[in-house]
Order: sequence, then C-alpha cells, then structure tokens
Amino acid sequence: MRIFHKLIHEKKGQATVEFALIFALLVLPFLIGVLEVGWLFYGRITLNSMVREGVRAAAVPPLEYNQIPGFNIEDYVMGVANNYDFSDLTILDVDVSGFTNNLEPNVTVLVTAKMEPLLGVIAGDGKLIGADKLIWEASAVMRKE
Repeated sequence: MRIFHKLIHEKKGQATVEFALIFALLVLPFLIGVLEVGWLFYGRITLNSMVREGVRAAAVPPLEYNQIPGFNIEDYVMGVANNYDFSDLTILDVDVSGFTNNLEPNVTVLVTAKMEPLLGVIAGDGKLIGADKLIWEASAVMRKE
C-alpha cells in the first residue's frame, strides 16, 4: 500500500511527460508540415527543370527530325523530360507550340504533371488535408536555333 501511495504523489517524471505531450501536439505537426512543403517544393523545381529541358529539346531538335518517320515533337519532349528520375511526378500532357511554324521565332512548351504528396497533409484538389494529388502546369519559352 505504501508503494502505491508513493507512486501517486511522486513528481519526478512530470516534466518529461509534459514535454512529450507538448512535443507530440505542437512540434510534430509543424515538422510534418515542413517536410511536406519541402517535398512539394522539390517537385515543383523538378517540374520546372523538366520543362526547361523539354523546351531546349524543342528549340534545338535533332538535325534530321523531318526525315524520321512518325517523328512527334511532343513525344520527343516528353522523353527528354522523363529523363528525370522522380517517380512521384507523373507527366500528364505536353503541349508544344511554334515548332512547325517557321514564321514563329519562339518555341513554347507547356507541361501538365501530377505530383503525389509525401504524406497527403497539405494541398491538392482544393483541400488542405487528405490530398491525393496535386496538378501543376509549367511552361517555358525559348528562341529557335
């Protein structure tokens, strides 16, 4: 009975328990949010790099592209963009304008991609919590060479 009475009135571990509760309720969600934002930012930077590589490929196509049967610039740009090894970013659509028009001095590439969130806590589908995907568009313009 004395041991039970001693355990009830002992206050040695109180600060540790309070710290654990505060950490779990306040700091941990903040850290999860920082990880999610960093992951989405990394995906956005990767998408922009993909588009820059794609517009470069469209502005400076293979020399004999018009002699390749069935050559499609969108497929070529998508192939160049897919060289990035980032499996959580899926290219949905590639739109290239100004490639075949000789009067147009610039080539424009517009890429639409789907990003899978790391934890699904932030952003996507207009929801703040429970997002399953985030659709992004990125475009770049480059002068033809």
